[in-house]
Amino acid sequence: METCRSTLDNGDGSSFHISSAQIEDSGEYECIADNSVGDPASAVITVEVVSAPKVYPDPKSGLVVVKEGEPIEIGCEATGDPTPVISWKKPGLDKAIKVREGNKIVISEADRSHAGSYECIANNSLGIFTSAIIRVQVLYAPEIETPHPWIHAGEGTNVNISCIVRGEPVPSMMWKKADGQTIHSDDHYRVMSNGHHHTLEVLNLQEEDFGRYECLASNSLSSTSENVHIIGTPQVPKFTSKPHGTQGTKYTISWTVDSHTPVDEYSLMYRKKSSTGEWESKTVPASETREGTAHTQMFQLLDLEPATSYEAVVTARNKFGWSKQSDAFVFTTKREDKTADKVTGVSSTYTLSLISLVPVAFISFRRILL
Repeated sequence: METCRSTLDNGDGSSFHISSAQIEDSGEYECIADNSVGDPASAVITVEVVSAPKVYPDPKSGLVVVKEGEPIEIGCEATGDPTPVISWKKPGLDKAIKVREGNKIVISEADRSHAGSYECIANNSLGIFTSAIIRVQVLYAPEIETPHPWIHAGEGTNVNISCIVRGEPVPSMMWKKADGQTIHSDDHYRVMSNGHHHTLEVLNLQEEDFGRYECLASNSLSSTSENVHIIGTPQVPKFTSKPHGTQGTKYTISWTVDSHTPVDEYSLMYRKKSSTGEWESKTVPASETREGTAHTQMFQLLDLEPATSYEAVVTARNKFGWSKQSDAFVFTTKREDKTADKVTGVSSTYTLSLISLVPVAFISFRRILL
């Protein structure tokens, strides 16, 4: 029974040796002993050749490319003895992913969270394992997020505008001015990228730099753009006065606003709260009170009604134009105290009654010197 991989040893053939055992060498082997005395004797030996698991990805390339919304189906096959068991590993693998018979993963509608590397692991009862990687690429059109679409700035400052770009394949990105001119890094601009984050820095901002900037992104699926504006107008004013007044017919209202350029004037409007009537409008010249870019202003409203709630809004103007309108601010005037008037009225009535009940007399006053 000798073959190229098996030999009989010990001269008498009592030892049978197989080199480089293969799966097909598994089976039963019968050892027969015979001599001139009596009948032959035999024994059966069972040989089981075990092998490390091997795993084969499906598809064989180990790469699956789909568009967002399309189905995904990946799998792997394994061989070995003992028969290996298949398991899958991927960061974020969730219950929405179904593992079917045949060791396949099926996803009905792909989204970007399904992209990444899926590891197919073949493990047998002897603790021997191996694995294969299948990479899933989910394609989707570019998306742009602008954290600060409106940026207030002043002349002579350095200004950063940014956008966050995502897409697969990774989009190419560029900045353009409002006139369509593409911006490149030079002495006045710095174009920078860090992963998804793209930044344009404008150095030593000049008046002609104010305006709209366009962030454009494109890949093989589509292209898109978003705008970022550098403006010199004041930011939205914020009221700082307390909501409860200390007087019945007057109220001192105050606010603050950030502006890199001096504020010229304010437009203040107010009316009774929940009223559908016309707003009362006041033009308020700007004061010189400022700290850095923060401008503060106070104004006294007259001829108000006691114990009444009012709402007010304000806008600010500098040389670049008007700010956006503030949020509505609600304040309430104080209720008037009429106790003193009531006491005075009682005293007057008593005095008149007294005079009417006694004879008319001449009354005079003198100072007593001590």
